[in-house]
Amino acid sequence: MKAKNKFFAESFNARYMTFDEVANTFIKTADFERVIGSCHTILMGSRGCGKTTLLKMLHPKALYHWNDNDAVEIRKRIPFYGVYIPSDRQWSRQLENFERRFDNKPEFVKSVSRGLVNLNILIALCSTFDSLLALISKENSEEEVMLCKYLMDCWELEKPMTPTLYNITQKLNMYVRDVNVSVNKGDMTTDLPKCFMYDFYDIVGLGIDAFEQVFKNDTFFQSRDFRWALCFDELEVAPKWLFEELIQKCLRSRNQKILLKMTSTPDSGVNINSIEKKTPSKKDDYEVIKMWVYNSRSQTEWRDFCERYTSNLLYKRYQKRIEPLQVLGDYNIDNAIAEASNMKASKGDSIQFYPGGIAYEVFKSLAVIDKSFYMFLLKKGINPLDPSPKDREQESPIHRKIKPLVYYRYYFRKEGAVRSRKIVRFNHGKKHIYDLSDGNLRAFVNLMNELLKNVELDSNGNPKRIKLNIQARVIEQFSREYFYPRIVFYPDSNIRYQNKTISLQKIIDLIGNFFYRKIVIDDFSADPYSFFRFDENCPEEFRRFLEIALESGGILMTEDEANIRGVRKGCKVYRLAYSLYPYYNLPQRDYNVVDLSRILYPLLSKIEKEKKGDQLSLNF
Repeated sequence: MKAKNKFFAESFNARYMTFDEVANTFIKTADFERVIGSCHTILMGSRGCGKTTLLKMLHPKALYHWNDNDAVEIRKRIPFYGVYIPSDRQWSRQLENFERRFDNKPEFVKSVSRGLVNLNILIALCSTFDSLLALISKENSEEEVMLCKYLMDCWELEKPMTPTLYNITQKLNMYVRDVNVSVNKGDMTTDLPKCFMYDFYDIVGLGIDAFEQVFKNDTFFQSRDFRWALCFDELEVAPKWLFEELIQKCLRSRNQKILLKMTSTPDSGVNINSIEKKTPSKKDDYEVIKMWVYNSRSQTEWRDFCERYTSNLLYKRYQKRIEPLQVLGDYNIDNAIAEASNMKASKGDSIQFYPGGIAYEVFKSLAVIDKSFYMFLLKKGINPLDPSPKDREQESPIHRKIKPLVYYRYYFRKEGAVRSRKIVRFNHGKKHIYDLSDGNLRAFVNLMNELLKNVELDSNGNPKRIKLNIQARVIEQFSREYFYPRIVFYPDSNIRYQNKTISLQKIIDLIGNFFYRKIVIDDFSADPYSFFRFDENCPEEFRRFLEIALESGGILMTEDEANIRGVRKGCKVYRLAYSLYPYYNLPQRDYNVVDLSRILYPLLSKIEKEKKGDQLSLNF
């Protein structure tokens, strides 16, 4: 399955946008307020959550082009200049290539890998210097010449060379090219640049000192300290040694002029918590910012951002203040089931579980076609043929708790069998739409842009509420044609187990279909599953699945484990991204946790049987 760009074209990918392009589309978030703080920062989140955007916004050029009500005030109080350093998958591939070609020279291999990273950091630093000179109109000035002479000396660059930042950058790029060519040939006869041999903290510090020496009397820089933030993006694709060293530098800061701002996926292979415990440090050495919805507080912050973003979109479209609620409406499961089932919705919440109410009719109808639900009601002391609560006490813990499950189950079983895939009207409403993206900015922007294409105007030119069935159709398309393919066809996502190759799609489908089966197909339960954990019976090879799925955004970790029955404090609990829920026809609700090994049992059992079959064949 391929994503159909007809419906959901990529709105942006910050990695490939210029700094001014990023600034033109940027809306301040709570995470941005945290990342501009004067401490080391680790931004963690899946692909598309906005990590790169936040790092790029720390660059002087982006800040200069940012046009927002708060922009002037924030520019004044940001205590550093940002140096954006994009990690490259090639760094890790180069390291693997070096290790194969020079397997008897591990120290040499590490020095080459370190040196190439150093060069890329210096190139990024020159870019920031260049942007700052442009802001104060000092390009091609005597000060630039003086700065470049200092840099050429302290970085021990080959001369002669015209002292410009452009020429220095070109020289650094030539070093990168020459080393790569030599390594690919397997003949490392090229003399390594001197900057290969140094810790990047030291050579960056020398460059910063040079800049400060030249511009210490400039009025622009006198208004703030000469502090610099090295912004390492996408460290999950960089060599592991780099991330580990950066964490150690966070904890053992030597140069107070240098801050580290880093991004990575939630499970990058570097155990930040264990490093923190083993190393004496102050609590405020660094801050970890989780850029996904992982608890109630982060959900509130995300909804607030979505509200502001949507309001801004509507204002740009109609040049007037329009409340998002006016266009998207509230989530109303009663209206959804009524519309889908040709029933009349209850006029008041107080009568929904009594004769004439929509919930009463659905409960009664499901009991007729679903024997397990019939028996469930009997065990709870509820008459399946007249499922009205005996009193308000019974209504609250039972009827209201199971209503969403009953609606979903009835909707997909009302023909006496599981329905074929079709538009599910349960997917609609403002909060439901906001929550779908789980903090993934790229996903949210794509979904909202597509939804707003369906807005119609009334006679006064004001936008009308998008019809429930249209919202449901767009959301279903978003999940099936945009989000699902992006997850299951994520690059390099196969798992190796027992000499078998298992695709990410296979595992994600097992999880989604397992949850659907427990809610719709198996005997009715008031406590089905919506979370899973990596248990002791799960093969270690499947930890790779967790890493990939977290990186792609297919699954998320939650910190609300205290509200999940049977989960110990500190246990990592995962769920599918809500953006996959429409694809698997799941209710956007939180239920119980199940062991991943139980979900994987059909797959693991099949592989084990095939293995035994091969052994029998050989023995025979």
